Amino acid sequence: MFAYLYGVTYDISPIVPFLKERKIDILEDVAESFTGPKNNGHPGATLTMFSFGAIKIQTCVYGGVTVIRDDEPLFNEMKKIQDGYALFTPQMYRKRIYQLMALYYFINTQRGNQMFDIAARLSGQEREEFYVSFSRGFKPGESFIDRFRFRPCAPMMAFIYYRMQKFDAHQFEDYMRKYYVAMDQFTKAGIYCPGYKTKDRAFW
Repeated sequence: MFAYLYGVTYDISPIVPFLKERKIDILEDVAESFTGPKNNGHPGATLTMFSFGAIKIQTCVYGGVTVIRDDEPLFNEMKKIQDGYALFTPQMYRKRIYQLMALYYFINTQRGNQMFDIAARLSGQEREEFYVSFSRGFKPGESFIDRFRFRPCAPMMAFIYYRMQKFDAHQFEDYMRKYYVAMDQFTKAGIYCPGYKTKDRAFW
């Protein structure tokens, strides 16, 4: 499994033949390094996984996509397992959208930030811990995997499709430039940013 953490990607081509010769499946986790629908993973990988949760730049609020290559039995088995999951209903999806809208309000306004600070102190949590917990929608200690064992509802699938079809590469590049500026300023101030030496990266 190759996980491209903190938006830092690398070419796995040199090792692909070695793994293929030994019949070792290659799995790619691109949850933190999405750069657009045209970059859908290495062609030598058995499967490549993307996620579009609330904390991602190209958010779809919830859900993800897995690209499966040249392995119909694997696809059928995965589909069979997913079909056995409960449905993530439109009502559940609507609730997540409202939660995300509220979060965006709180973190982008002075009054909202003040209210979040008070809520964090009352809960006994650090500010960052409180923000992350709220945005992800699950609490430490909860069953992590079970939180994602759902079948996607039609609105979720439609929104993911829409976001991929309407992906704006120029806007995405503008986002990346802003994050580079922020990373450079943090680094100069002595605040460590993982992957700061990488010149070609994304920011999840």
